[in-house]
Amino acid sequence: MPDQKPASVKVNGTVFKFTLADVEAAASRLVPAHHTSLDGEWYALVGSGLHYVRPLVAEASKAPKDVSVKDARLALHSLGVTLFGWAGHEMIEKGLPGHR
Repeated sequence: MPDQKPASVKVNGTVFKFTLADVEAAASRLVPAHHTSLDGEWYALVGSGLHYVRPLVAEASKAPKDVSVKDARLALHSLGVTLFGWAGHEMIEKGLPGHR
């Protein structure tokens, strides 16, 4: 696999960079979300594990745990990580605007 540009997140004015290899290593150290109560809204699929995006990015980048959900999911997306969003009641009832 060719070298990939690292992703980054900014927390409290400090930029934290990380790679897909950092994400994979972080995932191996974390308890997968599907082994917990699934109370988040954004998840990343790493290997066969589903992980909350914020703790995954915090662990991979050594950023504080208060990294924003938006920044975490965008950074993971830039690395090609598959993301899943929780579908709440309105999403289930109405669907996406393009699917109505």
